[in-house]
Amino acid sequence: MFLRAFRSVEKFLKGLPVIRDIPGFNSLPEAITPHNLRFYKLNNLVQTLGMFVHASWILLFAVLHVYTLAYINVLSVAIYIFNIVINRRGYHFTASSIMVTEIAVHQIIAVKFFGLDAGFQYYLIVITLFPFLMPKGKWTLKGILLAGCLTTFILLDYFLKDAQPWETPGSGTLGFIRISNIAMSFISLCISGAYFNLAMHETEADLAKKTSELIEAEKKATLGNVATEMAHEIQNPLNFVNNFSEMNEELLLELKNEMERSGSNEEAIAILNDLLENSKRIKTNGQRVSKIVSLLQDRVNKL
Repeated sequence: MFLRAFRSVEKFLKGLPVIRDIPGFNSLPEAITPHNLRFYKLNNLVQTLGMFVHASWILLFAVLHVYTLAYINVLSVAIYIFNIVINRRGYHFTASSIMVTEIAVHQIIAVKFFGLDAGFQYYLIVITLFPFLMPKGKWTLKGILLAGCLTTFILLDYFLKDAQPWETPGSGTLGFIRISNIAMSFISLCISGAYFNLAMHETEADLAKKTSELIEAEKKATLGNVATEMAHEIQNPLNFVNNFSEMNEELLLELKNEMERSGSNEEAIAILNDLLENSKRIKTNGQRVSKIVSLLQDRVNKL
């Protein structure tokens, strides 16, 4: 039920002109195979969402006259665009690692500006998940990213808990930022999990389809080989039947003509006529089998 609803939302979003025209969001690159499809799709979604979130922060910080953070978010948008590009080329783990690093550094700066009450540090909890959703391996680097995010979160809480922030927005503005950050953290986590699950099922379905196609192709190839061997084995003795039936027919005709000239009795000639008729029937049915074998070979060649 949830996946169907999620597919509907995804289809609606892809139909929007703004998202439809984003390079790489609504098309599948040549470098992407069923093996890495789920990693590509999850990365593409997260990087695109991150790009839009940081773009919205540019406007928010400009309205709050915190232009330093606005400029930093311009740089962040450029980084996410870069990540989208390298993700399309198959560098899924690299794109994920750059994103984690960017968010960690970004949240340190944001917390310094607005303090812990703004809730920017909660993104550190969410982003540690993404490297572990990428292709297996590189566990050392994944562990380093996890340790870096965990250490950063603890240090921010320890050193900046009672520190005076650089900016002091009103309580209403600060509350809005805090709720927005907490909500976005939960939403990002849920959407990423749902999208990864969806991409995994699509990958499994694609693999099952390709496996079925390979099995069918193998069956056809096997059937073709068997049919070809059967046709070859049938054709050889059939050629003998056809050839000797023609030879018998010619010899019987010569014998009949010789007996008629020599005045042989009618009963012997009747027997020869029967033999000639049988020989013609053998020839006719032999030719019929030859046509069947030819048709079988033609069908095998078309498989």
